[in-house]
Amino acid sequence: MASAALQKDRRYSSEVRHIAFLKVHKCASSTMLNIFYRFGYKRGLNFVLPIKSNYLNMIHKKRVISVVPPPAMSGYDILCNHVTKFNKQLFSRYLPPDTKYIAIVREPFKRMYSAFHYYRNVIHFPILRKIRGVDPFKAYLNNITSLETLWGDHSFTNNMMARDFGFPTEEYKNISKFKTYLGTLDKHFHLVMVSEMFLESLVLLRRLLKWSMEDVIFLTINVHEHKNLTTNTSSENIEPFLALDRILYDHYLTRLKEQIDAQGPDFYKELQYFKDVNSKASDLCSANNTTNKLLSLRANEWHDDFTITLQDCDLLSKKEITFLNLVRDKQTERVKTYGANISYFQ
Repeated sequence: MASAALQKDRRYSSEVRHIAFLKVHKCASSTMLNIFYRFGYKRGLNFVLPIKSNYLNMIHKKRVISVVPPPAMSGYDILCNHVTKFNKQLFSRYLPPDTKYIAIVREPFKRMYSAFHYYRNVIHFPILRKIRGVDPFKAYLNNITSLETLWGDHSFTNNMMARDFGFPTEEYKNISKFKTYLGTLDKHFHLVMVSEMFLESLVLLRRLLKWSMEDVIFLTINVHEHKNLTTNTSSENIEPFLALDRILYDHYLTRLKEQIDAQGPDFYKELQYFKDVNSKASDLCSANNTTNKLLSLRANEWHDDFTITLQDCDLLSKKEITFLNLVRDKQTERVKTYGANISYFQ
């Protein structure tokens, strides 16, 4: 095994700090946001952040500052907040050419089910609250054609992943055009993670970005419990509203497996080690832990020496809006101290 110094030179001296993450709705993206916030916060990096709320307005208007500017003599490093839809040209306006583009997808029916319950029962969207009955989701599925046609662009269930990836809603029935569009997306995204293979995806992410394992440790964020899903997912009336998402998901699931196969047998050794480390970190950061213990790990082929403290647990457990406010406040402080770089808005 190489020395810690050599490992650091080989793996960490060139860690990637320019990142675009497409935060796809209801695809474990809040957990990913914590990872990116934590990485950038610890290093004092600059985020493309909305001035208010948690959604980015990516429509550029000259002399209109719609996002928090970076400090003078610096630029943006990371974009990871929600956007209306992916647009490479707009992303590139804020991020350097060497930026790595990341996204995440989830099995379409599970994503639809999660989105329905989240936007109906947590966010209380009026269009979803109107659905009544003992099983509102079943009622929704039984009337999906009329409901989705009525909601149109306001839907958070109909092929939502395809929309997040930038495919226009008016083209939803054009399957051949969407398949061509996938080829364009492949040229833009270096890694599309899969929610059902989340740990495997994180190992690939760590390798792609040349990060330490410490950087991809996570606690599950923004998970809402639902009753067990028992509805038949093969109903013909459902498929048109999942058709693009199904193609998208199958495409990137296959692509992810191919990327894993290309890694070689040591990938699974690292995967098992990461599972063990993340489990220990979760135990340390659990609500039942009232000790002041630390989790200290010695350098190996995947990371340098590092320690997880209860202060780290505080960052790991921060919810999306709380962490957003923290990084936004810190970036605003830097702007007040050094001035603002407004070249992005000219």
